[in-house]
Amino acid sequence: MFSVRPVGRNSEDILLREKLKLGEILNRTNLMKLFQLEDNQEIFDLALTPKSCGGGDEFKLLALYGDKIIDLALIIDFSNQGFTNTGVISPAIDSFHNEDALNALGRYLEIDHLMNPLDKSKPISDGDVKEGVEALIGAAYQKHGLTTCIKIVQRLYEQSESFSTKPGEEKATILTENLVGMLQEWLASQGLGIPVYEGIRVGGTNDNPLWRCQVSFEYHGEKVKEKSDIFSNKRLAKKNAAQKALVALGIRKDNVSRVFGSIQEVKIPETATQSLQEREILFTKGGRGGHFITGEIQLTTQTGETVLEWAEKKIKKNPYGSLILLSARLEEISGSSWSTSLEDQELILLNIVIEDMPYFEIGKGKSKTKARKDAAQKIIRSSNLIKWIAQKYSTILI
Repeated sequence: MFSVRPVGRNSEDILLREKLKLGEILNRTNLMKLFQLEDNQEIFDLALTPKSCGGGDEFKLLALYGDKIIDLALIIDFSNQGFTNTGVISPAIDSFHNEDALNALGRYLEIDHLMNPLDKSKPISDGDVKEGVEALIGAAYQKHGLTTCIKIVQRLYEQSESFSTKPGEEKATILTENLVGMLQEWLASQGLGIPVYEGIRVGGTNDNPLWRCQVSFEYHGEKVKEKSDIFSNKRLAKKNAAQKALVALGIRKDNVSRVFGSIQEVKIPETATQSLQEREILFTKGGRGGHFITGEIQLTTQTGETVLEWAEKKIKKNPYGSLILLSARLEEISGSSWSTSLEDQELILLNIVIEDMPYFEIGKGKSKTKARKDAAQKIIRSSNLIKWIAQKYSTILI
């Protein structure tokens, strides 16, 4: 079955590599058949080469072709089925032609496995997978024309309506509704304003940040604010915020279907544990109940400084201490901390809540003081704390 017969102490590794190689070949062959590009290897490879893989304008042009053809192909397909109401056709197209659905479809087809990123340390992005699907459709159009593309897009749409990844597994859908557009259209139909979305980083690393989104709008004289769950993607956080707003308004139920394999909620445990070097690490709550204010704090007053001026000075000098003092001064800010000691460093898990918006960061250092400083600096950056104080307390004197 394999061209290399596994022998020796690394035989299992060799066998695994051969299986992966065979799987890649089979997947490549199936994809070429699906998009009818068996005799067009060069353009097939081009359609799998986004910018992160060294691609350029030729890839972008194929993706642009596919982007336009998807809409046209589905319009023709739906009209051939007897649908003429654009109010039905447009949402059906939007449910398929969006980044969430095409990314989920592309990963189900394992398009990302055939992409070769220049930076091996970075995974293939959702946007690259989505454009890869579009580029393959664009390539099929260039080689075979619109009639063939309509059949391909129809097949992909049907696949997206109902599919499973394992034999006997319950069928699922990757088609998604445009919840952001739905909220905006409903508010407009009621003569209300356009919703405003604010994406807020709440933790994670620079390579893998965590996001929460808040949507705000006026509803018959009342200000409404809904916050999303925490996601690793701004776009998914925005969609979740719109979903929660639709639920709050009574327009949707809370069981809105989610894109298969796309939305990943991040839940922060009350007691953080982590496996490291085959042992469990427990973070212990600091202070009283984890809150870092355990008694009365004497605050200076009548200094002539604004809260903003005072905060900028304190934060630069002592980031962690400034958060403690701010939580004592401002009722919108509160905080908790956990700590643990490793053999070579200290870790601090810091949680700060600003206007009901939680932020989590882990700081590390040779001492608890340095770890606290590291965590506090990360929180101050990720929460845009200075900007928030400037908006609310730039003229308020302490």
